[in-house]
Amino acid sequence: MLKQQLLKYLMPAGAVTTFLGITALAIAPAQTQTNPPAQPARPQPTTTCAFDANSGAQNPLGMRAFVTIRESDGNTTFVYEQFPSPVSGSRTAVTIAQRRELTFFNTRVAAARQLMLSDPTYYTTLLGSDTPEDFAPVNAVLTCQANALPSPTPSPSPSPSPSPSPTALISNLPDGNYRYWTGRPSGAIVSDEQLLQNGGILFGFHKQGNQVTGNYGQIDNVGICLSGQVNENTFTGIAVEQGDASVISTGDRFAPWDAAGLLRVRRGVQTGDRIQYNSAILNLRSFNRINAGNREPITRCP
Repeated sequence: MLKQQLLKYLMPAGAVTTFLGITALAIAPAQTQTNPPAQPARPQPTTTCAFDANSGAQNPLGMRAFVTIRESDGNTTFVYEQFPSPVSGSRTAVTIAQRRELTFFNTRVAAARQLMLSDPTYYTTLLGSDTPEDFAPVNAVLTCQANALPSPTPSPSPSPSPSPSPTALISNLPDGNYRYWTGRPSGAIVSDEQLLQNGGILFGFHKQGNQVTGNYGQIDNVGICLSGQVNENTFTGIAVEQGDASVISTGDRFAPWDAAGLLRVRRGVQTGDRIQYNSAILNLRSFNRINAGNREPITRCP
């Protein structure tokens, strides 16, 4: 027994030796098998359901409140947003807004919507209401869109194009209502609250053929009315400003109406508190198209 123990500790693995008349072969210990590192779980695509103002349907919650559904990683969250509204009876400018969330864990969006329909308690809780509320009218006007995740395999960057593709041109859009924003949207739907938080310049307009009319200006500002034609992504026409005019353009010198200088006007004629610029040019190439929103754009400049 002692000899065997000495052989075990004194002999290198795989060596053959003779010790006290005993020939022995040292056996290498067995290799310990290791499992390959676990691959991180790939996140699942998200799905967003929201009211589409272009669908022609009426929002049961009115024009200043919305319900949005978002499914991500197997969980579904319902968001109720009530945009800022004035507080009545206040002597100063005061507004109040509301946002509530209700999340179903480990529940896909279709099943979560069915739960909201079958049990009014969930929807009532989401609204913070004291009386039972029916989710069915709101559910009927929600449109869902899946946001696919990018492939884990990197793809080569496309070569820059000197001009936008034909589908990106405003002049190629079908007739309807549109909004273009200088900000960068993070999703398919941009709420009024997100616009107020991020700021920037917004152009909301109605398009019929190549004729467009709408309001252009800073977020949450009166802005200026534009009416004219669009060629590819460039608007040309007239601009009409009312109230406290910020710029009066004279002669042939263009003057930027907004701080960024994206809209340029000339030949301004003032009548009372109304200024009409008989020449206005706006290049919308750097703007991003977002959802049309819940407000109808103006169809005629005052």
